[in-house]
Amino acid sequence: MSPSPALAHPHWPAIVHFDGQPELAYIGSLAQWQAAADLQHHIYHARDRLIDAYGAIYTLLPRAQQRVSPQATGQYLSLDQVLELVRAHLAREGQACIAKLYAPSIAAAIAMANEDEHTAP
Repeated sequence: MSPSPALAHPHWPAIVHFDGQPELAYIGSLAQWQAAADLQHHIYHARDRLIDAYGAIYTLLPRAQQRVSPQATGQYLSLDQVLELVRAHLAREGQACIAKLYAPSIAAAIAMANEDEHTAP
């Protein structure tokens, strides 16, 4: 997916990238975002960001009832930049062979950060 004009709302799936850390939080849908109390009530640092399926970057600002509202910045990450974040996250999780990790789109790269995809049944 290529960048589109500034997006008012994130396109899912998305990840939250915590500044200075390899940890990513995967969010598969708007419903999942709204239901994730730990993400909604988290106190974010100014450089923490939500990255959506287009690579659009959103800041995470508190709003009414101590919930968080992603605000579009008009900035985008490339597929390569998102893959680097996902590689660092997967390395932290102990995944092997991450150097050769490839995805055909930003949405597919983000989906790789979904912990449910990496756990055995």
